[in-house]
Amino acid sequence: MHWNLGDLLDGIDAVMPPDAPALVHGDRCVPWADFAKRSNNLAAALRERGAQPDDKVAFYMRNRTEYMETLAACMKARLVHVNVNFRYLDDELHYILENSDSRFVIFGAEFADRVDHLRTRLPDVVSWIQVNGEPAPYAECYESLATRPHETMRAVYAFAGREFPGEAATREVTSASIGRESNSRLSDAVQVLCLSMLERFDELIERRQACA
Repeated sequence: MHWNLGDLLDGIDAVMPPDAPALVHGDRCVPWADFAKRSNNLAAALRERGAQPDDKVAFYMRNRTEYMETLAACMKARLVHVNVNFRYLDDELHYILENSDSRFVIFGAEFADRVDHLRTRLPDVVSWIQVNGEPAPYAECYESLATRPHETMRAVYAFAGREFPGEAATREVTSASIGRESNSRLSDAVQVLCLSMLERFDELIERRQACA
């Protein structure tokens, strides 16, 4: 079986309580159900805009929940995330976006003017997506992409070369020598693995608290 981080996230999505905190930043808390839904929507939106496996997605923003949502979306769609230091100035920013072959740029609203100055020098970027605020004329609204359901996740799985849990993930293993067939579900295996990981994590937390 070949798993990637997107498969593991899907497994965790299936076993975590929907209202359990997935992301906490300042006063904002994103429950796991919303995190899964928003990252799925974003993965589908990037695919609809022409993203292909291994395409680069530049993250030009400060630490925030949207950063992690986009990272999860990239994992699910097999895209490569490019971290961009928010302190970069025009020439540095242009250099990293051009040399990384970024095709999508997701940026914070506070950087909209800087992005506007250099976007015409980056013709290979097919989509500029703005986090927070009224999107600039050249940009799409991140929140709209994260909250609007796009095509089904089945299409995203097919596009990323991944097996759809519970359906396409069913693999048939035939033993000709004994003439019988057995089915194993990748999604079930991933969920078991994720539960084991979470239990192990709880153990580590308890040990750390005991040593404190």
